[in-house]
Amino acid sequence: MKRVNLKKVFMSAMRLTIWVVALFLSSCDGMDNGTEKNVLIPVQEDGTYVYINNQGEVMKPEVDVIETSVFYEGYALVGVKKDKKALWGFINKKGKLVIPAEFEEASVFSEGLAWVRRDKKSPIIAINPNGKEIIRLNENITQVRRFSEGLAAVEFKYPHWGYIDKKGMLVISAEFTQAKDFSNGLAAVVHNRDSRLYGFINKKGEMVIPETMLDASFFNSEGFSRVGPNYKSGIINKQGEFTVPFSDGYQIVPDENGFVAYELWGKPVFGYIKGTGEVIIPFEFYYINPFNGGKYTTAAPIPDSEKYGDIDWEEEKYGIIDRKGNMVVTPQFYGVSSFKGGMAVVNNYDRSDGMFIINEKGQVIFKFEYPNEVANDFFSNSNNSDFFELQKIKL
Repeated sequence: MKRVNLKKVFMSAMRLTIWVVALFLSSCDGMDNGTEKNVLIPVQEDGTYVYINNQGEVMKPEVDVIETSVFYEGYALVGVKKDKKALWGFINKKGKLVIPAEFEEASVFSEGLAWVRRDKKSPIIAINPNGKEIIRLNENITQVRRFSEGLAAVEFKYPHWGYIDKKGMLVISAEFTQAKDFSNGLAAVVHNRDSRLYGFINKKGEMVIPETMLDASFFNSEGFSRVGPNYKSGIINKQGEFTVPFSDGYQIVPDENGFVAYELWGKPVFGYIKGTGEVIIPFEFYYINPFNGGKYTTAAPIPDSEKYGDIDWEEEKYGIIDRKGNMVVTPQFYGVSSFKGGMAVVNNYDRSDGMFIINEKGQVIFKFEYPNEVANDFFSNSNNSDFFELQKIKL
């Protein structure tokens, strides 16, 4: 995993890869994403990480952390250097190392369990927050994903994926070449490695939506899923019926209570829609970040003078909008993430005010001293973080 240097990538990543960085849907991934004081953002300083809460206070862990996830279910997965190698452990929100750093591979906690492996000769096991072994997998399983709705996808000698329960029993046979997490009772899977077409199975392993789609996301809280490739997206309901048909040049990003939609060809503009296709926020923005289940998000409006002309990306400014698209904080930022835990990271690079963290009122709560970096997991896709599978530390 690489850390993200905001000064180099913030603007391009946020404009051009919205379909990749639909960020951190709180009810889907167990991430600590509320507005309470102890929500923490990992920030790298001089090679090790500290954590910033939404009051701008700094928490320094009791060990030197060289790699980190954000907090999931109260714990962060942390990499600690030991001699010539680094190992994974877990800290709590007070910075205490509550599970020792002794694993070469590990994942974050989900539904009370985290996957770990001491070394390549050891079995994969699931532990609870006390570090107690709960599940031990057999040696034929080479990769695992987090638990979601009581089931976890496991890989038997590529490319055969199936699903196990919390007793470690295989409850859906290993017959898939791709297998995603369950959400709203359904999971996207692929049988044919050559066609790479997705369908959806239920928890009995029954194919309830045929494999006809080049890509498929999770089902959000409304019961809708974005399907299709990035350049031609649509939306289906849990019966597999299209509520928004495929459309060339139309990209859709799933959010907790709706979808960010983006018209790619011609003049690129963003809006916000329901799963039914009803437009909630008009297509009058350069960019809209996902709401992540919150009341506000960051967005860059198109000035009236440019609405039907060429868009000058260098002059786009982000403000803060509510769920109706009302601008509640005047556009003033030149690059900003979504809100997580009531905080967003701003990067006004090449400008005097630099990088900082703001709250939902647009107030600066923490100022970065360049070259600080924010941990990559803060910007990860909410339903496909690297840390949902076993990861090694790359020194």
